[in-house]
Amino acid sequence: MARSIFVLFSWLTILCGLCSLPGGLSHARDLGRRHIIVGTVLSANGDSVLIGANVVLTGRDRHTETDSLGQFTFDDVAPGSYSLRVTHVGYAPRVDEGRVEASTDTLFVSFRLTEAPAVMGNISVTSQTPLPRPDELVSQHVFDDHHLQTSPQFAEDVYRAVARIPGVSADDYSARFRVRGGEHDEVLVLLDGLELIEPFHVKDVEGGIMSIVDVAALEQASLLTGGFSAAYGNRKSAVFDLQSRRPPQNGARMSAGVSLLNARAMSEGTFLDRRGSWLVSARRGYAELI
Repeated sequence: MARSIFVLFSWLTILCGLCSLPGGLSHARDLGRRHIIVGTVLSANGDSVLIGANVVLTGRDRHTETDSLGQFTFDDVAPGSYSLRVTHVGYAPRVDEGRVEASTDTLFVSFRLTEAPAVMGNISVTSQTPLPRPDELVSQHVFDDHHLQTSPQFAEDVYRAVARIPGVSADDYSARFRVRGGEHDEVLVLLDGLELIEPFHVKDVEGGIMSIVDVAALEQASLLTGGFSAAYGNRKSAVFDLQSRRPPQNGARMSAGVSLLNARAMSEGTFLDRRGSWLVSARRGYAELI
């Protein structure tokens, strides 16, 4: 009798195990199952996708970025609660929470980010080099009389003597020059403080083959190509400041010269016991004859 009861109990145990086996296998299959999260990131009005948005699956130590279609994917995600954080430069961050159910293979999500200005901290710029003095901020090129008369030039022309300065452009025919792409009339020309307007000869050819200023009558020429003060207003490109030579203090002197395009003569000296001086310069060009 005891043996029969033991055998019956054993069969009941096996039968109960067989009855519970399918459910147990199904539950184990659900626990080992992995799922996919697919999402899209758009702007708030939905008219454009956001490329390169940073998406973080918080609590799972996983992150990715949206592709050229504004989409992202997290695969092999275990069922359970999750939190997605989406950030993009120029947009306010967005955080959404949800849950991956065991019965769902793929979960689709969508984010719409609102534009927001990027707030940056203060930026401090320092330098170990001392600041330049105000007079060093002026871009100035100064030529003395020796440089003006000995530099390679055409027709002893002061305009052509400065045409080789960086930022200055001129052609082979006209004496006019341009500074940093500006027009020639944007250059202020001064002779001892007096403004010269169109100081050229033979204007029918490219606006003037040579200038009216004799290079031998100059002591200094300064070309200010930037940073000049409001005293030289009403001009954009540059200031061409010419200064006549100072007559010698030990008597009178005369000089003359002839070249292919002009003939020149100059007289200079002092009078009234050096209390007065004169400087007379004349030049005759014959480029029109040539």
